[in-house]
Amino acid sequence: MEAQAQRWSKQCEEPLAQIYRTPVSERETVIRQWLGINCDETLSKQLGAFPFELSEPFISEYRSYWGKQLRKTQGAAISSLPVESPNVNQIAEVAYNYFRENPQNLTEEQEDTSKQLATSFSEWVLEQYPRLTNMDREIIPINLRTHWLVSQLIKQRRVLWVVVDGLNFINNRRLLELLAQTETESANLAVIPAVTNMAKWALVTGQFPSENSEQNWDIRRAFLKTFEGSVYVGSENIARLKEQLNSKNNLFFWNVMTLDNHYHSQTDPSAIVHQVESDLSSLAKNISDVVMEVPDRNELAVLLSSDHGQLLGPSPPIASELANTKAHGRLAYDALFRAQDLAEKSYRKVEV
Repeated sequence: MEAQAQRWSKQCEEPLAQIYRTPVSERETVIRQWLGINCDETLSKQLGAFPFELSEPFISEYRSYWGKQLRKTQGAAISSLPVESPNVNQIAEVAYNYFRENPQNLTEEQEDTSKQLATSFSEWVLEQYPRLTNMDREIIPINLRTHWLVSQLIKQRRVLWVVVDGLNFINNRRLLELLAQTETESANLAVIPAVTNMAKWALVTGQFPSENSEQNWDIRRAFLKTFEGSVYVGSENIARLKEQLNSKNNLFFWNVMTLDNHYHSQTDPSAIVHQVESDLSSLAKNISDVVMEVPDRNELAVLLSSDHGQLLGPSPPIASELANTKAHGRLAYDALFRAQDLAEKSYRKVEV
């Protein structure tokens, strides 16, 4: 590696060549300088945005740095976000949390920057999604992988699979905090289109929506057909769930629908936050109560997952008249239901 680094140092222009000449023991310091998360931003200004996806410990430091910058500048730092950086998604949640608590600091210019962030992410998904769909289902970073994970987990122990409709990444973090269980956290993209019944069908079957030859999206039917001998429980029937957990079945699907309803029925941002927080707290307590009543609870694994995330902020319904396009609330989808698309991966952005 060192020999290759020296070759790269001779092939690259300054100041990038300087990094390759830097001893291994000092490279973490150089990376922090490039990211601009220390006092010296000279290298960051010279090289521009860091071109690679970060890993720990840099992710935590990067998020912490931008959180401090937003608080220090009362949100103005968002205007200098490196939108072209592959790590801009690390800042998105930090920025959302800040402006959710400090909406008075969100100016028109900062709203424009937020739109640029959203556009950047949508373009990234459009470019990467076809490539991701070609990956093995055991490692694919799309929610289809959950089917494989459950299939492996039930070979080892009984599983309570809690699927929370529309549980976005931020609320997932909060739910894990309430459960005091954070060490087994991971994130996957939802399938496209991210419509509830199709996303859940994919989650359960491990297949893309375009692989559903029957076009039947009933989640209870799909679950019981995929995992024979398992138990499906609706959102409200906690008493039945407790009863079934005392049976000899090894997989229980708890379909929680209440959380997502707030985002569809409520328009006041503060009210949504309060209602969601209340529901998350209630769900955490219910999960805890259910598990504690299971006689062999040490042999029970609890798997929390979502079918899709959330479009944060108001958005009017789409009334699309494009050919071969179907409107569904705040989104529209078209080519995904043509059989050849699974093979061709020919997805396109729908402008409405």
